[in-house]
Amino acid sequence: MKESLPPHILKEKLPRFLQKCAQTFESDRKYRNDSRYLRVWIELMDYVNDAKVILRRMEKNQIGFKRAMFYSAYALYYEKQKKFEEAEKMYHLGVQKVNSDVT
Repeated sequence: MKESLPPHILKEKLPRFLQKCAQTFESDRKYRNDSRYLRVWIELMDYVNDAKVILRRMEKNQIGFKRAMFYSAYALYYEKQKKFEEAEKMYHLGVQKVNSDVT
């Protein structure tokens, strides 16, 4: 989509497309930790007023729990809110969760 549409149309259509994609596969377990699907959710955060809503929905559906990208996005959210202690905790949680799945 990014490569085929002119920038002005992409800016208009992309948020709705990301939202529809996220919703369509939200309850499909096979996509929960798919990095491509996770990128859809993370990019969707750029188009909402409060990314916390997206992050909570991801948590509820366990989307990205096995990917460092999820924890990095969550920590970045906290950093933008100047909640550095929470960001640090999220980074540590990510290292713990991702490393526990590797071993």
